[in-house]
Amino acid sequence: MGLLMGAETALSATGLPNAPAQAPATMTLYLELVINGQASGQVVPVQVRGGHFYVEADVLQELHVRTPPTPDGMVAVDQIAGVTVEYDSTAQRLELMLPPDWLPEQQLGAEPAQFPGSATGGQGFLLNYDLYASDLARPGAYASIWSEQRLFGSWGVASNTGVYRTALDGGYSDYLRYDTRWTYSDPATVRTLTVGDLITGTLPWGNAVRMGGIQIARNFAVRPDLVPYPLPRFSGQATVPSAVDLFINGYKASSEVVQPGPFTLNTMPFINGAGEASVVTTDALGRQVLTTVPFYVSNTLLKTDTTDYSLALGALRQDYGIKNFSYGQMATSGSYRRGMGDAWTLEGRAELTDGLAAVGIGSVAALGRFGVVNVSLTDSHHSDEQGQQWSYGYQYNAQRFGFGAQHTQRNSGFASLGAMGSGAAALSLGTTQLNLSGSLGPVGSISLAYFDLEAADGQHTQIATLNFTKAVNSSNFFSVNLSHALLTHEYNLQLQWTLLLDSLGSVSVTGTRNRQAEGSQVQYSRSPPPSGGLGWNLSHASTGGQDEYRQASATWRAASTQIQAGVYAQGRQSASWAGATGSLVVMDGGIFPSNRINDAFALVSTSGVPGVPVRFENQLVGQTDEDGHLLVTGVNAYYPSRFEIDTLELPDFMRVPQTEQRIVLRSGSGAVLRFEISQIVAASLTLVDERGQPLPMGMQVQHVGSGQTAVLGWDGQVYLEGLGLENELVVRGANLPTCRVRFLVPASAPTVLRLGPLVCRPQASFAGLEWSDTESDFVSRADVFQDILDPLPVAAGDTP
Repeated sequence: MGLLMGAETALSATGLPNAPAQAPATMTLYLELVINGQASGQVVPVQVRGGHFYVEADVLQELHVRTPPTPDGMVAVDQIAGVTVEYDSTAQRLELMLPPDWLPEQQLGAEPAQFPGSATGGQGFLLNYDLYASDLARPGAYASIWSEQRLFGSWGVASNTGVYRTALDGGYSDYLRYDTRWTYSDPATVRTLTVGDLITGTLPWGNAVRMGGIQIARNFAVRPDLVPYPLPRFSGQATVPSAVDLFINGYKASSEVVQPGPFTLNTMPFINGAGEASVVTTDALGRQVLTTVPFYVSNTLLKTDTTDYSLALGALRQDYGIKNFSYGQMATSGSYRRGMGDAWTLEGRAELTDGLAAVGIGSVAALGRFGVVNVSLTDSHHSDEQGQQWSYGYQYNAQRFGFGAQHTQRNSGFASLGAMGSGAAALSLGTTQLNLSGSLGPVGSISLAYFDLEAADGQHTQIATLNFTKAVNSSNFFSVNLSHALLTHEYNLQLQWTLLLDSLGSVSVTGTRNRQAEGSQVQYSRSPPPSGGLGWNLSHASTGGQDEYRQASATWRAASTQIQAGVYAQGRQSASWAGATGSLVVMDGGIFPSNRINDAFALVSTSGVPGVPVRFENQLVGQTDEDGHLLVTGVNAYYPSRFEIDTLELPDFMRVPQTEQRIVLRSGSGAVLRFEISQIVAASLTLVDERGQPLPMGMQVQHVGSGQTAVLGWDGQVYLEGLGLENELVVRGANLPTCRVRFLVPASAPTVLRLGPLVCRPQASFAGLEWSDTESDFVSRADVFQDILDPLPVAAGDTP
């Protein structure tokens, strides 16, 4: 019961004080305060005056109670408007029920964006290759090899791509270079720096160009934890501790525990388009409150005060894919976006070169939950001629419906960098694009599109397309594709049926028809499994009035490469071809072949121990080779990746300090992930004094050098690990003089030894003891090795 200060007081059966006439004017109870069902953990003095409960104002304010001014610092809490008070005499608690908006707001799932550690990039070299040869046994045979040479390290990635082509009869051979560049990405600043051949950043209403120069740009890909576009947040209030569940379009997205008070949910999944969110709040008694809110998310917007930009300076690339080094005049190109609010993003871009200046401004705005609109205007000055480009559009996407419209118009005087290079096509005068897609439920899905293009010479092209897809069941699919040129009345109709055969591949039958002819095709194909195996493609096609076309190819995917070969024929003409794709990695003193590596990778090392199973994200990806290495590809850059090794099959004498590691890899690079596995030499020793009696139990044994200690057991026995060739022990305790013992472990000794008895000599007589004395002791007791394991090989670099 509560402590009473002053005279004795009778309490009623409910625990509340009796009538004032039967009780002192004031009494004090020490009670725990409970706020909206949540215990505060504070036991405070509560004065009872005239049937009211008085608590110090400072204490109440700390618990978010809005108290009126009081001269003596005591507040009748049950007299505060909006506060409900209940006295629990059994639990000795004073329960206060406050309005939820008095309590502090809670941000659920609102952890600040934080990059999970610095990205790692090891030192190494990578070669990607794609080899192709055709008609090797015939005149005119040729071969080509595309390759990417990539040198990477903590300083960034330097790469070069190109293709070498040769006629096997010696007619010609040449090398065509594509791109040579160096890139460095910094997750801390969310920027990427590129030097060399590059493609300029742009906006949807601009054109990108190839340059040789330098570019700095925002790169959100290096920070997956950052979401640049605005996501909706949902707010509510909880009167008591509750559970809050968020459902998006009927699917549960998150579950949180909320304390009393207002709250905001920031656990929205990464989605795009219109949807409906349902917030379900459930209190401890099972009472539920459901709130449904429609929303619209667009990834074309930026969050408030979020910026995106790209700035490039260099020489315009010309004759790309034709000449190795063909660059034109110097130019600069830049684009910038900023979220002025969650519903409005401002855009701008500029291009500048000799004789050309173009500046544009645009905007993307949200229409609540009814989609987004975009507008832009660009002005250019080129060769004393001024031109304009303007564009506008609308986009709406929902779970079962989508619509988009975009129009761009230019006058004849408009110019841009994209139309200035040699061989560049003139800009069209106008383009219009409409698209509509929707789900028809069990009937299928349909999409419609309309394209209108007005070329620079005034010619018009208008095309309408229709696509219908119906899933008959989980393995049967039917589709119809129709395209129609409205001005020329040309059309193309395609009907296709596909049957999935699980691991045996798929069969498809296609029929086509246009104004000139009709045709058909039958195809049976199977992709090689990602883990390795055989894939194939067999097809036969016929078109009215033409020779039949036949094709057969096979693909073999191995751990280190992918090999392809095939033949095709049309009429009496036939040809054959073969190819191979893969990668070679040079790291950690070795060369490791692999299938094509497009992004990051990790080289797992187990300190020379072979046959150790390795798991990547809980999936078994292989075992280390005879040198203790395994190359793991397909790792997503800048995502925390989890690697672990399985040590269940390792012998007991192997020490593995760490079996799991997480690593964040840089894009285009790899790192060596080392798991230290060492072979330990252990011994069970029997220590005796100079009289041959076992040393007393409880003495402390210390291994000189390593510093490890152990406690002596019964009969003078002690177990030690990590022994070397030469070993010295110091034994202390039990009110006996300190003594020492020396012994040798030869390199050919087993890993688990039983040695002894070994004489522990007093410190005073130990100084003159030579290794030969203890070695003779050790050698003369060969019988101690009879019950131990056979000697095991010692890994290079390990202490035996």
